[in-house]
Amino acid sequence: VIAFYSGLIIYCESSLRALDRRELSDEEEHFRNMYNIALDIGEEDDNLCIDIPPDLGNDVKRYNATLGHKVNHSFRPNSEFVLFTAHPVLGTIMALTALEDMPAKMEV
Repeated sequence: VIAFYSGLIIYCESSLRALDRRELSDEEEHFRNMYNIALDIGEEDDNLCIDIPPDLGNDVKRYNATLGHKVNHSFRPNSEFVLFTAHPVLGTIMALTALEDMPAKMEV
């Protein structure tokens, strides 16, 4: 395990979001959803996501309970998200695991 990923558990299409993405430009939608990942758990109808609002996700002084949201996107990934069921404080949570051994300070 490299890092954990936790945040607000919401329905992916939730109307509780601060901004309704149907009214956003592509750039605004990308910014709003930059720290949002889908959970592959439960029934297909559940459609749950982990969401960290950008104002928190962009500032590690304000949100650093987990740091998996700081991982960069890659078309040749060296890690993947998995469901981790035994976190001692957060319980079932997403975790980032290495696909192979990595040297120290390698970008994930």
